[in-house]
Amino acid sequence: MAKRRIKDVDKGWGRIKKDLRELDYSHTKVGIQQSSNLGDRSLGEMATIGAVHEFGAPKRSIPTRSYMRTTFDEQQREIRKLTEQLKSKVMQGKISTERGLAILGEFMATKIKQKITDLKFPPLKNPSLRRRGSPGAVPNPLVDTGQLRASITHSEVIK
Repeated sequence: MAKRRIKDVDKGWGRIKKDLRELDYSHTKVGIQQSSNLGDRSLGEMATIGAVHEFGAPKRSIPTRSYMRTTFDEQQREIRKLTEQLKSKVMQGKISTERGLAILGEFMATKIKQKITDLKFPPLKNPSLRRRGSPGAVPNPLVDTGQLRASITHSEVIK
């Protein structure tokens, strides 16, 4: 009797297992990234400006104007929903782990930028208003040149 040879053909299962292993240890970072397009400002300066607005600076009488933490808190439900959808697509082999994390990162970066655009309170103090040339208007306290908003990006960390 002749021996039969069995040929094992991987039709994607190996890639799906690899993507699932990556998914367990990988993440996306959203915020002021080192690779942000910062225009005229340095990374340290933009990160400092972002942190001062996010957490406030009581010694300098600058109130908290949280745009990242509050966005994350407000979007928890949507983040969970999107994460489950993306995990399912990774498991089905429709997208890679990196692509799924990029979609999630872009979702959060967009929401944070929208929060920066929409934020109105606490308002700027009068000297800040005069410096901006808007004495009668109630300007957005986080948008002057648009550099803070433009510096919000995401990057994927695949392990």
